[in-house]
Amino acid sequence: MASEQLSAADTMLAGALARVVAQGVLHPLDVVRTRRQVKDLRGSVYEFRAMAYGLSPQLLLSGPAGAIQFTTVDLVRTELAKYFSAVGASDSFGSRMLIQLLAAALGASAAATVRVPQEVLKQGIMAQLYPNTFSATHSIWTTQGWRGFYNGLRPTLLRDVLWNSLSFTIFKLLDEIFSPSAVTTTSTQGEDSASSTPKGRIVAQYW
Repeated sequence: MASEQLSAADTMLAGALARVVAQGVLHPLDVVRTRRQVKDLRGSVYEFRAMAYGLSPQLLLSGPAGAIQFTTVDLVRTELAKYFSAVGASDSFGSRMLIQLLAAALGASAAATVRVPQEVLKQGIMAQLYPNTFSATHSIWTTQGWRGFYNGLRPTLLRDVLWNSLSFTIFKLLDEIFSPSAVTTTSTQGEDSASSTPKGRIVAQYW
């Protein structure tokens, strides 16, 4: 994988830039989604100037969140690969899937330290509970303390851990199934064993 060829600093920078660009581009859709969920919204959901509401915390915090997540995923994946190699299980399909699953889960969990405050601030501004980032930060800090920035931690963490784990693991699964080396190996096995079925060869190859 490309990330395995990068240094920790390069991975951190790439993760930060990827997250900033992705969330910056999709920010207007995030605004519309959030504003449609507000019961007593002032103004139109699709108001043009509202498309920039919450953009500051989005851009300021998405970078650190992305850096933390991708760096953690890369680190955990590397360390787990070393562990499974030491116990002689690095070549099994199950261990490779487990590495992806755990790395993605821990990456999302680490990123939540920044992601949750990001969500709290940006959604408060999108819903017009606060006029800007400074006001939102000051109001939350003075009325709720640091805990206020982590309102909704559990559902957000559960959502992020689940979808990240599934995304990374399914990607790895499909990558292994459809990679040229897998196709070549399966084809070779078929030539060596004419009595085995295609489905049987694929199952044997990956499990």
